Amino acid sequence: MKQYLQDKLLPPQALLVLDNAPSRFTASTLISGDCNITCLFLPPNVTSLLQPMDQGVLENLKRRYKRELLRKLLLDSDENLSFLEFNKKLTTSDVLEHKGRASLKTYYFYMNDFDF
Repeated sequence: MKQYLQDKLLPPQALLVLDNAPSRFTASTLISGDCNITCLFLPPNVTSLLQPMDQGVLENLKRRYKRELLRKLLLDSDENLSFLEFNKKLTTSDVLEHKGRASLKTYYFYMNDFDF
């Protein structure tokens, strides 16, 4: 950060704004030795308000994942299973397959601006 500010001929002061993910360091460990660069953590549940694109992508991914599961339940299942029985039979491999398919469809939707 200091090098960037020097290169841009800006004063050596900065505020680093981070979400409140538990994997982050504490604010006191992220303050520079000269106190010109400080850290501020956002309060819980604020990130989605500041980054609505993330919410839209996640909502779209969840919707496509549910669609994949329902498709498998309704079309691919030879047995007449209840939703609960279907969920009990799901394996980790099944979940990853559906998540992968939903992720690809979400990616192509946003990159190519069309739906499958």
